[in-house]
Amino acid sequence: MRKLSIRSRILLLFAGAMMIAMALTFLLVYIVSASVMKKTLSDYLMSAVDTNVDKLVFLTAEEAQAEKARDTNDLFVDYKDGVLQIDDDFLEILNDVESALYTGEGDLLYGDNSLSREMAGEAFTVSRLYEKEIRGDRYVVYDRKFVGKKLNGLWIRGIVPLTRQKEQLAQITKSVLAFLPVMLLMVVFGSVLAAMGILGPVRRMEQTAAAIVDGEDLNRRIETGKNKDELYSLAVSFNAMFDRLQQSFTRERQFTSDASHELRTPLAVITAQTEYVTAKDRSSDEYREAFAVVGRQAKRMQRLVSDMLDLSRIAQGQKRYPVAEVDLSAIVTTVCEDMKRIAYNNIAITADVAENMQIDGNPDLLERLLVNLLDNAYKYGCADGHTHVVLAETDETVRLQVQDDGIGILDQAKEKIFDRFYREEESRSGGGYGLGLSLVAEIVHFHGGEIHVESQKGTGSCFTVCFPKKDK
Repeated sequence: MRKLSIRSRILLLFAGAMMIAMALTFLLVYIVSASVMKKTLSDYLMSAVDTNVDKLVFLTAEEAQAEKARDTNDLFVDYKDGVLQIDDDFLEILNDVESALYTGEGDLLYGDNSLSREMAGEAFTVSRLYEKEIRGDRYVVYDRKFVGKKLNGLWIRGIVPLTRQKEQLAQITKSVLAFLPVMLLMVVFGSVLAAMGILGPVRRMEQTAAAIVDGEDLNRRIETGKNKDELYSLAVSFNAMFDRLQQSFTRERQFTSDASHELRTPLAVITAQTEYVTAKDRSSDEYREAFAVVGRQAKRMQRLVSDMLDLSRIAQGQKRYPVAEVDLSAIVTTVCEDMKRIAYNNIAITADVAENMQIDGNPDLLERLLVNLLDNAYKYGCADGHTHVVLAETDETVRLQVQDDGIGILDQAKEKIFDRFYREEESRSGGGYGLGLSLVAEIVHFHGGEIHVESQKGTGSCFTVCFPKKDK
């Protein structure tokens, strides 16, 4: 079965949510309406019964004789030692409310209602309002006790059927069902608009990404819009990702171009030498010199490939270079002692190393970092010069400094010396490929540190590396 598209899923989810909300709303309206109707019906029943209470008067025989002569429409009923005068509209049926007059024992004195027979003989207790089901129908019943001279012991029982409430609720349900198709169309239309509104920006993101892939135009970016909502954040994140991809693509393309350029020269020299010695018979000295040239160029290529491989491995992170607690003081001391033995151009190396400087790192990479910095100081230092190494701690970092008194760096070149294959000038290259300081920067970033350089042309350079201190 083919999976539904995101648009279809949003449409179904939104429509489903709207239908559930409508159903819950209708249920709430139905429950509230039923409660309000029952309350209104009960209030009307109690009001009608309370009104009837005022229409019953107890009279003596003489008072009753006088009232009979004056009002011929009222009804007079003998009760105990007197007469009950009942108004002519007493207990009349109004809006389905029926009432009857009873004694406290449940005997019917006057009137009739739908439940008079079913509830005959049911004694009265206290004035109350309650529901009763008889013959499958439900009724609201109100028992009202008379209070007054000679009227104690009399009760009025009023009833009203709940059929009208059911009819009104049925009418509400019919009205809702009649309007249901219109509501469904509105829900579907609203769901379509919602899906279009939600997926519109996503669709534009997809089109931009497809254009980048199809046209290889890494300069295109997604329009973020003005509303800083979740889609705005997503577009910003995609644009940042495209920026990084473009930068990575540009760096890798430049890296490939530079590597090809750097390898071209030694390969050309090796090819020329092999063609030279194979063109005709040569003397032993000529063969020896040609092989020496080939060997030197092969070593240069080997160093280049090794540096490129190290850069690639560092990018793989801790899978290739595991990190553990290391004694940076011991590493710096050992490297400085080893590099002193080279004494290139009679350049002296001194070291001021604080003891027990512990950081989290890879010992091989940290050793390579310092070797490259000292090798850089040898290459660009002045004969009989001096290079000083300092390892100390600050409040937040462990700081490594390598300072030389060599030829220095131009101001405009300081931001570029850590780029791959960058060389300020051929005279300054010292036979390198411009990967030494690039490796240094990658190793520093691998350890979460920072590197800075201070230099002036002709006065020397100072490279400062700051590593995060290990938590104690």
